[in-house]
Amino acid sequence: KRAAFVIDRKGIIQHIDILDDPGKIPDFHAIEHALNKCSEQ
Repeated sequence: KRAAFVIDRKGIIQHIDILDDPGKIPDFHAIEHALNKCSEQ
């Protein structure tokens, strides 16, 4: 499996992407969006 998480400064998970196939790549657009939301807080 492959996973990507975005956790904000308060320790709250803002994005989770868990893939069963380790050959697949996480959705970087969604990760970037979550990071941008965190930086606005």
